Amino acid sequence: GVGGPFPVNILFMNSIGPQIWGGGEKWMLTAAEGLRERGHGVDFCGRNNALFLSRCRERGFTVVPLKIGSDFGLGNIGRLRRVYREREIDVVIANFNKDVRLAGLAACGGEPSVVARNGLPLIPNNWRYRLTYTALAKGIVTNTEAIKRRYLSYGWFRDGFIRVIHNGIDVD
Repeated sequence: GVGGPFPVNILFMNSIGPQIWGGGEKWMLTAAEGLRERGHGVDFCGRNNALFLSRCRERGFTVVPLKIGSDFGLGNIGRLRRVYREREIDVVIANFNKDVRLAGLAACGGEPSVVARNGLPLIPNNWRYRLTYTALAKGIVTNTEAIKRRYLSYGWFRDGFIRVIHNGIDVD
């Protein structure tokens, strides 16, 4: 696993708008820095000219800009497949539902494993999201037990699919 003794190559994917920086973006960059310090390979993927990718690049990470439009953009799916092969990506941590769909389709249900990073807003309880998460993702990481309980109440997530990893606190 990511915390184990063997290095893992991770791609954080976040299609946040061009000028937006928030808690999810900060979480991704903080987590990536900790993973890199532990010897893992970490890259980022997101929208062309996004503030998110600029901040990742400033911290020394390789970034892959995409022209993200539709959830099923064939050009982006093909580009992601090439990135997976070239960078030997083991895990994609996807931020938005759109990211889960693009990353999951590029992985074709195989490698790399796609894990959704979810907080608020919540995943809706309907067929579209059930299909997205049961067919294209290997799990969900969230930072609260309340969100995990809400998702489990839907009845379509299998045991162990949702993991809670609380946000760390920098005591300095």
